[in-house]
Order: sequence, then C-alpha cells, then structure tokens
Amino acid sequence: MVPEHYTEAEASGEALRQVIEAISGELARTQGALREMELLYQTSRRISTAMNVDQVIEAYLDQVATRGHYTCNIVLYEFDGRGERNAVIVRGRWSPQEGPVLIQERHPYTRDALDPLLDAGQTVTIADVHADARVSPELRAIQARDGRPALAMIPLIARGERIGLVVLSDVVAHEWSRGELQLYQATAAQLATAMDSRRQQILVYARGQQLAILEERQRLARELHDSVTQMIFSITLIAQSLAPAWRRDPAEGERRVARLLELSQTALAEMRALLAELRPAGEQNAPVETASVPGVVRVQREGLVAALRQHAVTLAQDGLQIEIDTRAYPADGRRPYEETLFRIAQEALNNVVKHAHAKHVFVNLGGDQEALRMTIHDDGIGFLAEHSPRGLGLRTMPERARALNGTALISSTPGNGTTVEVTIPVQGASA
Repeated sequence: MVPEHYTEAEASGEALRQVIEAISGELARTQGALREMELLYQTSRRISTAMNVDQVIEAYLDQVATRGHYTCNIVLYEFDGRGERNAVIVRGRWSPQEGPVLIQERHPYTRDALDPLLDAGQTVTIADVHADARVSPELRAIQARDGRPALAMIPLIARGERIGLVVLSDVVAHEWSRGELQLYQATAAQLATAMDSRRQQILVYARGQQLAILEERQRLARELHDSVTQMIFSITLIAQSLAPAWRRDPAEGERRVARLLELSQTALAEMRALLAELRPAGEQNAPVETASVPGVVRVQREGLVAALRQHAVTLAQDGLQIEIDTRAYPADGRRPYEETLFRIAQEALNNVVKHAHAKHVFVNLGGDQEALRMTIHDDGIGFLAEHSPRGLGLRTMPERARALNGTALISSTPGNGTTVEVTIPVQGASA
C-alpha cells in the first residue's frame, strides 16, 4: 500500500518495486521447483540403473546426500516371519568427513514414542536428543556416542509400510528448518520404492529357486519310482523265491540268479543316469554299457518303439506277455514327448506287475501331426475307483501328461482289467 504523502512518481516507483519483488519471489520459487525437478530426474535416472539394494543406496548417497551438509544414514528394517520389525540395520552413510560408504550396522528394534509419527509418514525432527522426552534411552546413547545431538528422521514408505528411514544428524543442537529437509523429503519416496522393488525381486528370485528345487525333487521322485523302485521290487520278489526254486530245480535257480544280476545292473545304470542329470553342465559322464542301457536313455538313442519293445522283453522274463501295436505311430516321433510316453508306459506296466495279477497287456501307439496317443490295457483283476491304490504311480502318470499339456485317463472295473489312455499334443506344449 502506498502512503498518502507519496507523490505520483514515488507511488509509481513503489508499486513497481513491489511488482519486481513479487516477480523475483515467484522466480525464486520457480527456480527452486526446477532444481527439485532436476534432482528428482537425476536421482530417478541413477537409481533406475541400480541392480540391487546396495547400488540403490550408493546412488542415493552420491546423488542426494552429497548436496547437503549433514551426516546422512540410510536405515532399513529387518522383519520376522510374522512381518514384525525385529532389527534396525544401517546400510549406508554419507558424512562430510568420510563421504559415502556402505555398511552393515545392526541394532535391535524396540518400539518407542516416535514410531506412531513415523508410521504415519511424518518427518520427525529433534533439536537435541538430550532434551527431548520422546527419544528412547537406546537412541540417546547412540547419538551421545557419535556426538550428534540434532536428529531428523524421514520415513521410507513402500506399499503402505515403513521399511526404513533417512536419518540426518548434526554435531550442533539446533532446530531443523523446512529448507534443510526439503532435499531429502522430495527424494524419499523414490528411494523407498527403489529399495522395496529390489527386495521384492530378490524374494521372487529366491521363491523361484525354491520352486525349481521342489519341482526337481518331484521329478526325481517320479523317476526313481518309475524305474529303480520297480527293479528293486522285482529283485526282492526273485530273491524271496530263489531258495525254494533252487531246491526244486538247480537250473531254475541259476536262471533266477542270472535275472537278479541283470536287474541289479540295469538298476545301477538307471541310478547313474539320474545322477548324471544332477551333475553340473560340462562334466563328463561315464559310458553306459549297451546291455544295461536305462530305458529313457534308449528312448533318446533309438526312440520310443525300440525302448518299449526292450522293456517288454525284460518284463516277459517275469511271465508277463506284452503285445505292442505301433502300426499307427508316426515314424518321426518327437523325442521329448516320447520320453514322457515311455515313463508313463513304464509306470503303467509297473502297476500291472505289482497289482493287476494279469497275464496279458496290450499296448497301442498312434498319433498324427497334432498329438501322440498311447493306450495300455491289461486283463487283470481291475479295481474300483473309490478303492484305487493311492501310491505315487497313479499320480505321476497324469502329472507327466499335464506337464506337456496332455492327459492320462485311468479307468478300471473289477474283473475287467485297467486301461490307461494318454494323449500328448505335439504343438504348444509347455515343456
């Protein structure tokens, strides 16, 4: 407002001065906003290239903390299995004396009077930790040890949860101004989001590894059940009948001993094949004798038809007659799909030997450009679905088929045997 005694010229000059001051103030605010936007952009660009939490902290300290005058600590919380904070870990620090450093300074977490404010996303400023009743004895002791009584805490909030703090401290007790904190407050959300994102990536990776380990264990369980377990079962049956057979007919006893030796060699070859799959890539595997080639290896070398016929010859020595019809099976069978079909056939035939009391088994292989098909039917005793055996075998056959987007249907009625019908699409499979 212009005083009444001003001349017209003086009044005009005063009005102009006020306009200039207003423009200057607005220009200063605009320049401040531009500097803040530039800082946010530069910080975002640096943080976006960070691969892990440590690199995010390094980028923040280098980009933001170095612009201030106070010691800056980056604090993260450690959470227990229930999602409760149980430790405070100082992960990074910048100070005028030392510059930026990565550290691992662990302190126990105890809830205090400052937590409700920080959980609500509010910045907490403490002019002097020795004079502020809200400060816990533990925090006061830490600041007294470091000789930094002035403290400011800016919460790091991600997905609605406080995951850490940006902590500023000074060797001189003083009240904190808005301008001193603006730099850190403006970039806190970026820092919190980036660190939380990297943490979540690590968790996802770890869960993926755990899932891969579980799937590999399940696969090995299926392989052991389908191959080695069945051979050990056969070895046990022959061993139990060996002494009576020898007493009746030494020639029969010798035949069963030879069969025991053959089965044990084949089981050993199967185990070696499974162990070879667990070796790191590049390690040389011991050669497998042709006479004891595991079934799945024979599939890889010679195809499904040859492997199934050899497996049928092996089971025929135990008195089971197996007829295999491959007239409708395509000559260019796909090896990955054939391995799955062989394992399913192997398990189905294992179940016949163990449970069906069958004399004959009929295996039909067919297919076209869209799918491979296999049907296995025995003339055994069959079973009711509600009374079906709950061993691993009846689960693994459908599991193997589903892994290739296929199906394995098992049907049975008492007195009419059991039928397994498998369909594996040869296009669009997931594995």
